[in-house]
Amino acid sequence: AFAVGLVPVGERVDLFARVGFHSSSAEVGFSSDEDESGVAYGAGVQLNLGRRGNFGIRGEYTVLDCDTLLDDAQGFVVSFQYNFFRP
Repeated sequence: AFAVGLVPVGERVDLFARVGFHSSSAEVGFSSDEDESGVAYGAGVQLNLGRRGNFGIRGEYTVLDCDTLLDDAQGFVVSFQYNFFRP
């Protein structure tokens, strides 16, 4: 779960930052399961499309703060978004 802060920087472009909590599980070897949880944070940019800006393309970078299984897990995602209630 994440809390997201959004800052419009133009008519169709938003910057955002997010912070939250992650919970992960991994199978290690053949017989051991390891659980991990902690802080997750990230930032990105969203391009709003459509006449009302209700479609979006989002690029974001996220870090999962891990201690047990790995060093911090990092990822970059490009996604499509539909905003149901955009003013």
